[in-house]
Amino acid sequence: MPRIAAADIEKEVIAVLARVTKAGDGGGPAGLSAHQILARLPRTVREQIVAAGRSRRGGPPDYSSSATLIRNALRRLGDQIEIGWIDARGLHFEVAGDLIQPRGRVCAVYKLVGSI
Repeated sequence: MPRIAAADIEKEVIAVLARVTKAGDGGGPAGLSAHQILARLPRTVREQIVAAGRSRRGGPPDYSSSATLIRNALRRLGDQIEIGWIDARGLHFEVAGDLIQPRGRVCAVYKLVGSI
């Protein structure tokens, strides 16, 4: 499987964040974690990202390296993205039917705030 770079998925990541509905009372954009963005990518793109991580390490899906690739794509967007943090204890995300627990005690939440 060819290696996938952050630049290769940037447009798809932007599209996922652009589709997020407006948040409750504040009316601003809702945020998503890297795992949530991964889960909402088109299936073929998500499968390519996960397979690329698996081919480097072998074995089961490597959602950690997949989330890292998503984060790297988001960093390329600079001030178009706002990053917030939430307590990740007890938090799980569903990606392609698998439940994923964030590795750290906090989890980044990304919002699209600029125009792309």
